[in-house]
This record gives sequence, structure tokens and C-alpha cells, in this order.
Amino acid sequence: MAEKANNFHPSKRDNVWWKNRFYTVLIAVALIGGGCAFFIPPFITSYGSGDSLPILRQTILAATGGVLAILTLWENRRKNDQEHMRQVHAERRSRYATAIEQLADEKAPIRLGGVYTLVKLVDEWLADEKTLPNEEERREEGQAIINSLCAYIRSPFDLASKSEVLSENEAPENYEGGDQQFIKDQARFRQEKELRLTVLDAIKIRLNNGINTQEDGTKKLLKGLWSDFDYNFSNTIFFYSTDFRNSYFNASSSFIQTTFVQRADFREASFTKGADFSGATFTEASFSWAEFTQNADFSGATFTQNANFSGATFTEASFSWAEFTQNADFSGATFTQNANFSGTTFTQNANFSGTTFTQNADFSKAEFAEANFSWAEFTRFASFSGAEFAEASFSRTKFTKASFSRATFTQNADFSKATFTQNANFSGATFTQNADFSKAEFTQNASFSWVKFTRFANFSWVKFTRFANFSGVKFTQNASFSAAIFEDKPKFEYTLDNKTYKARFSCKAAPEDYKFEVSSESPYKIETEEREHNDVKFIIPKGTELFDPDEPSE
Repeated sequence: MAEKANNFHPSKRDNVWWKNRFYTVLIAVALIGGGCAFFIPPFITSYGSGDSLPILRQTILAATGGVLAILTLWENRRKNDQEHMRQVHAERRSRYATAIEQLADEKAPIRLGGVYTLVKLVDEWLADEKTLPNEEERREEGQAIINSLCAYIRSPFDLASKSEVLSENEAPENYEGGDQQFIKDQARFRQEKELRLTVLDAIKIRLNNGINTQEDGTKKLLKGLWSDFDYNFSNTIFFYSTDFRNSYFNASSSFIQTTFVQRADFREASFTKGADFSGATFTEASFSWAEFTQNADFSGATFTQNANFSGATFTEASFSWAEFTQNADFSGATFTQNANFSGTTFTQNANFSGTTFTQNADFSKAEFAEANFSWAEFTRFASFSGAEFAEASFSRTKFTKASFSRATFTQNADFSKATFTQNANFSGATFTQNADFSKAEFTQNASFSWVKFTRFANFSWVKFTRFANFSGVKFTQNASFSAAIFEDKPKFEYTLDNKTYKARFSCKAAPEDYKFEVSSESPYKIETEEREHNDVKFIIPKGTELFDPDEPSE
């Protein structure tokens, strides 16, 4: 704080400069007034009575004296105000130093007193427009104290690792030191917990100024008294529940490598200058209806219990290589800029139903146990290349350009009634269970080359407006194109470098399970031919092959 004092008080050099200037002005006024008193009156009275000469001189000298007196009074007032400002600031810095010492005290009540002092000092600096008119300077003074409060929250606590045990009513068996030590540790744990919660509560209270309801019914969070401060909680272990509901962060907020041992509540919080949670570890986390105006970085984060981001609004967002051990809810969320989920692992349900991606969405190499993207909307490029799915639903999902190349679906995959307005690439994908594309619509090129369908591949009632490529596809069981519409000729074989790659159909499937009767409204039909295997006749597209999935080569 000593360094900051020079930012807000005139230096000795400035004081000397002002002192010299003040005395120069006084001398100048005295000389000018005296000169006018002795030289101007004779000139004026030479045209009139000489009796007025002394009176005029006295008047000019009196006026000069009055000006000198006013200047002197003004200077004294300035010095008094400056001295008052110096005393006020010095008193605050003295209280700050004392409070910092109190934070290091062994006794919890004394540390608590230091916390209250620091909180009060921040409020005083921000409200002190009289001794510190510059708003930015007031914020800088407050920021120095906020940094100290954040540093205290970041400071390690030796019992933090025992938070789960010390939260119980009774000591567990074989507790180190026995029951008496458990009682002592628990008392100290609870004191420190309450102290740190007091700090966070003071911050939270001042991070919003209420909620304003707009004319259209929408609610807007109002900026709080402490919203413009930077908050650095990096590497903090929050061994207690953390509540930042409805908090308005209008500056940098850092939670890098932070551990939330218990629930982290950021519901309806607002982050206008970016939020960094990279590498953080969450137990239960809620960011429902939160708003991230700038970059939201959750890359490498770990969520060990349910994570709720439903209704949240993101600008740029990264969850790359994050891990969701329990349910992850992004339903109804909105991503207005790029969304990066590359390499992210979803061990249980990942709910993106009704989510809107306005720019590119990258889910390449992500892993899903159960993925629900039904009714989601991808306005730009959606990449699921190399992703791994168990159960997956993209029913009624709206895609612009999408790639599922080399993706793997080990359970049912539902793309029914999905729409693709630009190119759709499924080349090299694997569907181990049923793949349902019924009533889907592909407005541009659709590539299914080298896709493996192990179970039912359902393309009934699908509409292909442009080129549909099924060359090199392997159908192991049912395949249905009944009532499909092809506005361009479908391709089931492809020649490259004098080598032809043909779609293949399993001879182990029932012949009636292959259905190629497209819609009567389809401009192009699927040309078929009869093939025979072990006296069983199959009707399959021209140029394709039958194969035996039981063969070792397959």
C-alpha cells in the first residue's frame, strides 16, 4: 500500500512547484497592485481635483490587499484539505496494515475482525469522492484490498483435505489423535470455514445491485458495487459450498486449477470480461442461466458429479478435454461464437437438447455414453469427427454443415427427422447398433462412404436433394430405403485409380430385410439386380456385392 500512496498525493517536487507558483502569484499581485496605486491615480487626477488622489490610492491598495487576503485564505484552505486528505488516507492505510496482521493471527475472532475491516475499507475507498475524486484511483485502492481478500481465500488450510470427515457429527474409527483431537480439529475447521464464507458472502452481496425486469419480461442483472474488481481464486481449495448466484463479474475472474470440494453455485451469474475455470475440479456444479459475454474457458476441467449449464449463454466457450463423470446438462443453452468440446468425455448423460450453436461447434474425438442433441441447432459447421458414442439422439436436430467422419456409435443412433442444409459427411463412421435416419433431409451432398452398419440401417422416407454417396458401405443386417426421395442419382459404387469400391450387403440377412422401393415422387430410383448365395436370392442395388460377415477376412 505504501507504493500506492504516491499515486494519490502530491510529491515533494509538486509541492515545491506549487509553493513557488503561489508565492510568485502573491508577489505579482502585490507589485501590480502597488504599481497601480502609485502610477495610475496621478494620471487620472490630472484631469480633475487633486483631493481624490490619496483616496484613489487607498482604494487600489485596499483592493490589492483584499485579493492577497483571498488568495492566502484559499491557499490555507487548500493546505487544510490536502492535510485532511493525507490524514484520511494515512488512517486507512494504517487500518489496512493492522487488518493484514490480524488475518495472520491464530485466533479466529481476530482474523474475522481483520476481514470486517478490509471489507469496510473497500467500501470507504469507493465512496470517497471528496478526498479521491478520480474513480479509477478509487477502484485501484479497492483492488489492492480485494487482492488481499482473495489471497486469504487462496491460502492453504491444513485441514481442508479432511473436510468430508470433519463435516460429520462423530469421529470415524481410527481417527488420528482420537476423539479429543477430532473435536479440536472440527472446531478449528468450522471456524475457518465460517471465516472464509464470511469473505465470500461479503463479495457476493456486493457483486449485484438487484435484478431489473425489462418491458419484454426479461430480467437483467444489475452491476454491483464490487463488480468492476478482478478476482483471482486460482488454485484455491473451496472446502465448503460456494455460492455466487446472481453475481455480476464485470472484470477478470480466474478460477484456474480451483477445486470445489462441495457444491459450486453460479446460477444466473454474469461474466462480462471472461471467466477462466480451466483445469478446475467440481463436485456438483450449477451454471444454469449464467451468461458469459466473453470467453468461457473450462478446458481440462473435471466434473465429478452433476453439472448443470441449462439455459446458459456463451460467447466463445471451450470445454476441450474436460471430463463429466456424471450427468452434464446443456439443454437450452446458447453458444453465439465457437464452442470447443474436442476430446471431452461424458461418462453419463450429456443433454444438449434444444441447444443453439450459432458458430462452429467442435466435438471431434469427444466421448459420449448417452448423447441427446434432439432439437438442437447448428448454424455453422458441426464437427463430430472421430467422436465415440454409446446411445445417441440427434432427432429433429438442425445441421448446416456437419461431419461425423470416423465416428463410432456402439448403441442406437437416432437421426430421425434431422435436417442437413449443407454437406453432411459420415464417411468411415461405424454404427454397431440400429441407425435411424428415417425422414431426415439432406439438402446438399451426403457422404456415407465406407460406413459400417452392423444392425438396422433405416433410410426410409429420407430426402436427398443432391448427391448421396454410399460407395464402400457395409450393411450387415437390415437396410431400408423405402419411400426415400433421390433428386440426384444415388451412388453405391465409386471408381478411383482404376479400382472400384462397392457397397456390400450381408448374405446372412433375410432377403426381405433389404428394401429399395423408393417414393413414387423420387426422380431417381435405386436400380437393383438379383444376386444369389447358397440358393438364397437377394435383390440389391446394381454394382454392389454380397458378403459373408462370418468370413475371417470380414
